[in-house]
Amino acid sequence: MKIAAYEVRPDEKPVIENLCKEYGIDLISTPANLDKTTASMAAGCDGVTTLGQSDYCNEVLDELKGYGVKVLASRCVGYNHMNCDYARSLGFRLCNGAYAPNGVAEYTVMAILMCIRKFKKALYNTNDNDFTLKGKMGRELRTMTVGVMGTGKIGFTVIKCLSGFGCRIIANDVYENDAVRAYAEYVDLDTLYRESDIITIHTPLLPETTGMIDREAIRLCLVATRIDRAVLLLTFAATLILDLERAIFVGVLLSLILYIYKTSHPRVLRLRPNDPLLRNAPPDMPPGVAVYVIEGTLFFGAIHELERQLEEVDREPARLVLLHLTRVFWLDASGAHALEQFVERCYARSLPVILVVGGRNVRDILRRTGILDHLSSGFVADSMDQGLQLASGLLQRITCRGDVCDLPPAGQPQATSGPSSNLR
Repeated sequence: MKIAAYEVRPDEKPVIENLCKEYGIDLISTPANLDKTTASMAAGCDGVTTLGQSDYCNEVLDELKGYGVKVLASRCVGYNHMNCDYARSLGFRLCNGAYAPNGVAEYTVMAILMCIRKFKKALYNTNDNDFTLKGKMGRELRTMTVGVMGTGKIGFTVIKCLSGFGCRIIANDVYENDAVRAYAEYVDLDTLYRESDIITIHTPLLPETTGMIDREAIRLCLVATRIDRAVLLLTFAATLILDLERAIFVGVLLSLILYIYKTSHPRVLRLRPNDPLLRNAPPDMPPGVAVYVIEGTLFFGAIHELERQLEEVDREPARLVLLHLTRVFWLDASGAHALEQFVERCYARSLPVILVVGGRNVRDILRRTGILDHLSSGFVADSMDQGLQLASGLLQRITCRGDVCDLPPAGQPQATSGPSSNLR
């Protein structure tokens, strides 16, 4: 047997040569691409192997057929660079490479982290012995929504890797995988475009997937972040009207206004039963747990928005409320006061509240205001899994008679008294 290997990289060469020696295969090796000028090197070969840059046009395929080539092998996963239909009509056998998805998935996560944490800027500045934070303040992945397009082997592995960061994951695929639902929520493409902070694509290049990210998709992404778009366009316009220094000042001022706006509008999200954060819920958990995630910075400027959203949350029927606070980046006394009032309203309705506390700042503020001491260990958890375990145990101990429920005495006052007397 004789094969011609094109596009051979230096790291590939010894591997290919050793395999050919082991199996008694004659080898023609070249770093050049397969095209009209190099196809003659395959004369007398049984097979040809390439990477993804070679030209498999009809003329080259006809020439290879005339040389007696029977097999076309791609050393990469994709084979969209081949004219597969025409190659099969000539009698060629086609094959492609396969590899474990972990390498690609980990590289994807690395690329995401490098982008959002401004690693390139930090690396360059470090080379200049500049260890300041100016221009290096990125975003935490746990605060973002990642959209995964394609949930095959690689896409699914990416999702599993991302799940450990605590971010919200949404996905889209023509063929939905039940195993993916433990980590991500399947949505339509328009929803993925609108709600994703990051989009990672892991679909094969097919006619059906070509053009998935087009002008309309980009438009939907921009509509979802229209405030950011407005800042970009206004800054660009300022550079055309004003001198560069003043235009930069306009951009900085608009960005500051945008930051204040975003920090003053925290989000309160009710989790669905299939949310990845709830995947470790006890199998025997009784119904009635309302799990809410509070995202954002809770300071005095955000208090009105927080109270509005909590009032909406307050109207949702539930037997127990679990507040997930690990995505709260900052909490001041006014934010703690809002949470206090929410707990009071819940206990006035015989609803126990469990807090899942994450950041050190949040925990310190809650401890100083007396909320943690008042709730006690029976109603405070360090993680979502621990909080779900507490919720399951509490629900099994709660007894209700009509609209009145007897709450378990785990350091919590009775519903009639509410927590306000000890919190102030």
